[in-house]
Amino acid sequence: MIPIGVIAGRLNCAPLGRRMMAILWFYCDESYDSPQNSPPNYCVAGLLGEEATFKKLESNWSGINQRFGVKRSHAAPLNARDGEYSGWDKGKQQQYSKWLLKALQKRGGGLQVTSIGIHADSYRQLFSVQAQERFGHPYIACFKMCIAMLASYMRKLPKDYRLSVIFERNELSADIVKAFYLVKDLDQELGSRLATCTPGQWDENVALQPADLVAYESMRLIKDKRFGTEMRWALMQLFGISGFMGYYLDRSALEAMAPLAERATCLPGGWLPIFAQFDPDYAEGDTWEDVERKKAKDDRKGYVRRRDGQTSQGSTADRKRRDGTGEATQSGRTQG
Repeated sequence: MIPIGVIAGRLNCAPLGRRMMAILWFYCDESYDSPQNSPPNYCVAGLLGEEATFKKLESNWSGINQRFGVKRSHAAPLNARDGEYSGWDKGKQQQYSKWLLKALQKRGGGLQVTSIGIHADSYRQLFSVQAQERFGHPYIACFKMCIAMLASYMRKLPKDYRLSVIFERNELSADIVKAFYLVKDLDQELGSRLATCTPGQWDENVALQPADLVAYESMRLIKDKRFGTEMRWALMQLFGISGFMGYYLDRSALEAMAPLAERATCLPGGWLPIFAQFDPDYAEGDTWEDVERKKAKDDRKGYVRRRDGQTSQGSTADRKRRDGTGEATQSGRTQG
């Protein structure tokens, strides 16, 4: 994995005290499998990096599309050789994919791949309607966690670094923007790292096309893991060329999170679980008893900020440690 400081350090090399606000950009997209009305697997994923890196990537990407006579890359129809790729043989499909992955490889040293997925069918089964309103549509839930994870990770950087997001415009665009600013406004700690969130178009923001590829391959990984299928070749190439930070919520993780969402007192869409490894209270090797003791000690020092924007005295964090995927430790943190 590429340390985020390596990516961010290329943005602004001016000495501390002379810098203006530095922006890291996150281009992201969602992906899900059929049926469209209630897909069982959902994922939000994208690429984090500096503007200069994305400009070079977009130039390369557009050149490849022109070379192969297509307007854009779109992973799902490309995989099915449908739509604009109808009539392509497997050889042409593979050559096109190799060229796109080579473009990512060329810029991979300056990019961080980030993804969050969810078993949406289990989510609907385990969370009541009220709890789903607090966490959001599976897309919104994944998006919020993805943004919060990046914002938490950016706490390792100087305070003048901010995160701006561009996502593929869709029918949930207004809700996505609202979710971003809800996190920004109600969570001062994470919000201090967030700048702007804007819907974009694949033709105007070409970097959304590689984000679509990352989202599709991440969703397929989540789906394939459920059935024990081998990792796809394209995703293996992504692992090899860039930093990759990805998590997903399976049934066991959702079972642990559901009670927290059920008893949360927050605005609609305001519930947000936090990853333990990015929580400042958490240290490698800590048990949750250790984490709770640290939190209780901090709480005794004064007022504790709640995620609904209010304050109260004493401990307000309701936490649960789970290993939901076998690959990452996740925690739920909310006002209970």
